[in-house]
Amino acid sequence: MGAERGGGSERTRRLANGERAHERRQPPNVRPVPDLNRSRWSNWYAARSWEVVESGGYLLKPFTHAQMQGLVDGGTIDRTMLKGLHELGRKFPALASAIYVNARRR
Repeated sequence: MGAERGGGSERTRRLANGERAHERRQPPNVRPVPDLNRSRWSNWYAARSWEVVESGGYLLKPFTHAQMQGLVDGGTIDRTMLKGLHELGRKFPALASAIYVNARRR
């Protein structure tokens, strides 16, 4: 009804102003992907008398745990694919389902 009178929804107005459909606000329980820039982590830890030895990610997990388990149980995802997802997590740690930082006291 609002759209017929020229009002439209807030989303419609944003899209009309050039905002892309995929640019939506995240739910409050979703945190931004951490920046795994080594120098950033190094600076944060250095300020607290720590030295970053290693940092990275473990597994690129494109589905929820239950979905992944179902795909593994059903044979859709095999060990080779899991190994590939692990390697992708290592290559792109900011997209990995788990990240780590190994640090030592100075």
